[in-house]
Amino acid sequence: MKDFTVRDKLETADPQRMVIMVGKSRTGKSITANGLFASKFVTTCDDDIRRAIGCEFDPDNEPLVHQTHELMTKALLLRGYSVVVDAPNLTKDERNIWISMAESSGIRPHVIVIRDPTDAVVWKARCEEDGFPWDVIQDQMFKWEALSEEELGRVTFQYEPALTARNV
Repeated sequence: MKDFTVRDKLETADPQRMVIMVGKSRTGKSITANGLFASKFVTTCDDDIRRAIGCEFDPDNEPLVHQTHELMTKALLLRGYSVVVDAPNLTKDERNIWISMAESSGIRPHVIVIRDPTDAVVWKARCEEDGFPWDVIQDQMFKWEALSEEELGRVTFQYEPALTARNV
């Protein structure tokens, strides 16, 4: 019997798909999305929108970032593209925005969960090397809401990144 990968599962799905990445910052969501889906999906990413407006994370800009992300994703779905939503999506409300958008477009959403690295010391060191504030990760730990039973039924894949000082 064949051992199916996440790519196999999505390849056999409907022609238009939406993948919702879930995980805290600096855990490998973008790397995973790029590695698995770059050839057949368009990725929309909060970080790219922040760079496009010329800023890093700034609470004052976040409403614009999220609104732009939603509009961009909806426009791509309307054009028939398969989309990967690359954002933390830490709360049920945040995830439901994308789930509802997919379902209202007649698309079954897939959720990929990137779990926290087990080595928090290396994770923190990676953030410090990149100049990413560790307090943002700590805030996300408090904000995190576990996936509901309904959301767990949508999970296509769960992944725990193997962080090391060199490959992160």
